[in-house]
Amino acid sequence: MMKKTIVASCMLGGVCVGAHAQSSVTLYGVADNGLAWQNSATSLGSTSGGHSLVKMTAGVWAGSRFGLKGSEDLGSGTKAIFTLEAGFNSTNGTSQFTGGMFTRQSWVGVTSDRYGTLTAGRQYTAYYNMLAPWSPTTWLTGYFGAHPGDIDSLDNIYRASNSLVYQSPTLGGFTFVGMDEAIPYGVTRRRNQ
Repeated sequence: MMKKTIVASCMLGGVCVGAHAQSSVTLYGVADNGLAWQNSATSLGSTSGGHSLVKMTAGVWAGSRFGLKGSEDLGSGTKAIFTLEAGFNSTNGTSQFTGGMFTRQSWVGVTSDRYGTLTAGRQYTAYYNMLAPWSPTTWLTGYFGAHPGDIDSLDNIYRASNSLVYQSPTLGGFTFVGMDEAIPYGVTRRRNQ
């Protein structure tokens, strides 16, 4: 009788293990390099014509990066999600930004088919996420966003630290997004982050 109980318990345990929620973690990256050729290159401060120059350049198109993104199924169409992304100079391995490792993105959140997505941390702004898919150029707003002074920073604000973003599920064909960023007193926001 004891052996039958153990076998039944093992079989039941095997069934329970198969019912656990699925999780995933993805490692991703981009190494963005290019070759540049310049005719009559001069050294800094020199006005006379120099020689031609060929060199490797980093971040030609979109900037080199590596990151981790993941999700954990919490059941009922709800998932815990996260992204950690670091930028680096692919010609010498140095960090793209100072002050931390995952300075491109570092956020956690929860997403639900029914209630939408809530994320917190350093992330792309709601403005960027909503307009980037519609951009016809490599810049967010293309030449339309580049205007004299750019005091509204229309084409410069991509990421925000200490931010909270809510994105609704699609309702009647529309998606709504709201964002708040906590900027400590006395700290000015840097551009081109």
